[in-house]
Amino acid sequence: MTGMAMELKEQGHDVRWYTSKMFEGKLTKLGIIHYPFKTALEANQFNADELFPERKKFKSEFRDSNLI
Repeated sequence: MTGMAMELKEQGHDVRWYTSKMFEGKLTKLGIIHYPFKTALEANQFNADELFPERKKFKSEFRDSNLI
């Protein structure tokens, strides 16, 4: 998605991104304005088990690889 954002930016569009704090550094490096989540859930591979404890009941190759 950052590739598309950069293409739009190069075409002169005003690009802004509403996403997790995890991506603030990358977006800043790319010169894209970052709006951190305010009401959206900060879900990622590091806190998935904490936010969704029911996922521990399921066995799968995706679950074991820490992918949401």
